[in-house]
Amino acid sequence: MATLELSIGEEVAVTPVRRTRRLGPLFWAAIAWMTFVFVAAALANLLPLPSPTDMDMLERRASMSAQHWLGTDGLGRDELARLIYGARISLIVGLCAPMIGITIGGALGMLAGYFRGRFETLVVGSMDVLLAFPPLILALAVTAYLGQSILNLTCILGVLGIPAFMRVARAATLTLARREFVIAAQALGATHARLLPAWRCRHHRRRERIVFLRLGRTASDTELGQHDRRGTREPGDRAAARLPSRGHDVPDRTVLQPGRRRAAGAHRSASGRAVTEPALLSVEAVSVDLPTPRGNLRAVDQVDLRVGAGRTLGVVGESGCGKTMLSRAILQLLPKKARLSGRVMFDGQDLVGLDPERLRKLRGRSLAVVFQDPMTSLNPVLTIGTQLIETLQEHLELDGNAAKRRSVELLAAVGIPAPEQRLTQYPHKLSGGMRQRVAIAIALSCEPKLLIADEPTTALDVTIQAQILDLLAREQRRRHMAMILITHDLGVVAGRTDEVAVMYAGRVVERAPTPALFKKMRMPYTEALLAAIPKIDAAPHTPLPAISGRPPDPTRPIQGCSFSPRCRYAAGQCHREKPSLAAAESLDHQYACFHPIEVAAGATA
Repeated sequence: MATLELSIGEEVAVTPVRRTRRLGPLFWAAIAWMTFVFVAAALANLLPLPSPTDMDMLERRASMSAQHWLGTDGLGRDELARLIYGARISLIVGLCAPMIGITIGGALGMLAGYFRGRFETLVVGSMDVLLAFPPLILALAVTAYLGQSILNLTCILGVLGIPAFMRVARAATLTLARREFVIAAQALGATHARLLPAWRCRHHRRRERIVFLRLGRTASDTELGQHDRRGTREPGDRAAARLPSRGHDVPDRTVLQPGRRRAAGAHRSASGRAVTEPALLSVEAVSVDLPTPRGNLRAVDQVDLRVGAGRTLGVVGESGCGKTMLSRAILQLLPKKARLSGRVMFDGQDLVGLDPERLRKLRGRSLAVVFQDPMTSLNPVLTIGTQLIETLQEHLELDGNAAKRRSVELLAAVGIPAPEQRLTQYPHKLSGGMRQRVAIAIALSCEPKLLIADEPTTALDVTIQAQILDLLAREQRRRHMAMILITHDLGVVAGRTDEVAVMYAGRVVERAPTPALFKKMRMPYTEALLAAIPKIDAAPHTPLPAISGRPPDPTRPIQGCSFSPRCRYAAGQCHREKPSLAAAESLDHQYACFHPIEVAAGATA
């Protein structure tokens, strides 16, 4: 039995084994026969065949001979000639009619499923009327009015096939349109033309591309889960140092965001504390309502937040408390039926009333996001390089070579080994940690002013979580950008954020600078979240304290404090009135509680 000895700590790049599937002889025989039929039908006029309409009554029903290879029919016409010429008609109708249905029906289905609303109602209603109309009567009416011809027959069959193809395309689009990788593309500033089949201009040529509905494209290599540390890793600082400082090919970040470092430093005093200057992001009384069959669902309720340039805000809470919906409200990527109230001021402009085109240009360039699961936020049918290069070309207008060089630099900066090789790979060929690094590289590609990290470590194991958090912290410090770190774990924000906002049932129930919050938290819900974190010094098999009860139903809001049914400090007033977020001891520390915790939590990061 052969063994392979490797020294400890040595990193080895393993070349993937490509497996090819052999096609059997029946497959090639079928291909040869189909090719023969196509060629014979196309070249029928050049073949030594009699006319298919010539009749010879003396040769009726003649058997096979040298003159008639397949014999003749009841009118003395050559069977082989009629078969070959008839194949031409069958191929024309059989290919052109479905193409009409696919082209028109597929386009209508994708547009209806993507844009929804009145256009979808109009398209679906029209297709229902067409389906209800008897096809035979339609064929007879068109033939009687326009006459009998191959063109008319092809058009009739194509039109009759439009509803079926429309329904299939609409169903597929409805499934994919709200997938996370489509929302991620919108967050990067993708246009509708990039998200739907459209003619695009690239390399000064027009070509048709499909971004998220490439149903027929498959990867040639099916290797799964390459390890996160395989190959030679280049330090991020060294990769970033190789970025050119000027020139058109690869713009430097000081060129992309002029004055970034000066702006970041201006919001801090000599002691490092934030000073009172205009915030980069200001969320003012933002509420999000979603209509549901059970009634109105208030996902976000009167939330106020501020994030300064170069600062990090941690948003913490249980699943379903409104963290992700708040981030979607900031990015203006809410569901179509959602109702948004309040203001979202970013860099001096209100995003709520901003023109859609100006908002699209902000996403990806000044506003970026990293989603929870990189497997769903990356487009599964596009290579890593394509997704990076498209973002760079959309916002920075780089040519192909410059965008590719920039993509290699970005992948190396986030710690991905062999970046040139990764550009040609698909997301499913990378491990979870590497996929998340790719998502971070795409988000940072255009040097955004604000990065929203929406639970970026939820889908990763513990060892990779620390690497991703360290990577985000390092890039945030180096690029001097603001960051919102969304998580359900208070231990993640400890030591990594400047301020923490705790959310429950769509509201911010406590907000304070990170050291002050962990030194003396006042909201019982914050205390319960901290108690649920495993402690290193705890005795083995020590059960974690769980928060009793369950979060309230957002469609059935309760009268008093939302946390009162689960709070051990709740009294009569807590069940009757809803506390407001206010500051009692200092302006920096605010909480919404009638009975705050009086003793210090004594928690350590």
